Amino acid sequence: MTKSLKSIVRTSLGLRLALLLLPSLLAFALATDGWDKGAFADSDGIARCVVINEVAWMGTQASASDEWIELKNNMDQDIDLTGWTLEAADGTPSIPLSGTILASSFFLLERTDDTAVSDVAADQVYGNDGPSWALKNTGEMLTLKDADSNVIDTANGDGGGWPAGDNSSKSTMERIDPTASDTDANWASNDPLIARNGHDAGGNPISGTPKADNSVTTVPGPPYPPSTVTVSANPAVITADGVSTSAIAAVVKDVFDNDVADGTVVTFATNLGTFVESGSHTYATTTAGGAAMATLRSSRTSGVAAVTATSDSASGQICVE
Repeated sequence: MTKSLKSIVRTSLGLRLALLLLPSLLAFALATDGWDKGAFADSDGIARCVVINEVAWMGTQASASDEWIELKNNMDQDIDLTGWTLEAADGTPSIPLSGTILASSFFLLERTDDTAVSDVAADQVYGNDGPSWALKNTGEMLTLKDADSNVIDTANGDGGGWPAGDNSSKSTMERIDPTASDTDANWASNDPLIARNGHDAGGNPISGTPKADNSVTTVPGPPYPPSTVTVSANPAVITADGVSTSAIAAVVKDVFDNDVADGTVVTFATNLGTFVESGSHTYATTTAGGAAMATLRSSRTSGVAAVTATSDSASGQICVE
């Protein structure tokens, strides 16, 4: 192998090692309240680690002032909401958030007091029954920002009429896919025949799902499908003797950088050498703790083995000398 090729391979290994360490560094940053939530931004530049998941802009049968809003945590770790804000485009309402939204859970905001949803405890009560705290029935854009004023999510992003919800039936506006962009097509009105939860201050059943999966959702929660696969080899250099081996690890993450569910299928392939487990150039196995393992046995032919790990539509590669 030429020196230049070895240099390229080693540089690639260094970059992949950095990628392997990234989740741990992010977890540390979160614990110290320094986590860059924008690192998980979608194609539109918005993070969606936490989303605005349901909006009762119409109030309840008991009172039009009994508005409530539900947030959903798409991460598998708790998130401190201290310093975050949820506000309308015109500044009213503007809600300073506090408390912690638990991993893969919901956070219920109730206006004025904890009776808007009488039998589901609010995580935070905000405002009062004055007009400066009311959501306009004609529609307005809501923006969720973190403590550094990064936009984490929006609801009714075009600022027009509410894309879903019904003032007559008091059916809430529910997000269909909590991992997808805020578009009108990603909102629908609650279908009480499928799911509803809780009662209002008057004892009437709520046509909504506060702190429960939405009636219209297509993604009820984790596990999500594989999004990235990061592959490593130890050692990265083995002798071409048909005997030496290298342990290959594939770390598989979902779109929110969480470990995929145990049992997720990963297929390894190599252009040089064979896998001990299968005795061939390919080997299929499953994840445990977000990782899948394979053992590469060297070929008697010198060269660079390109080892690929594929899970669903995601894949990663490592080179073994």
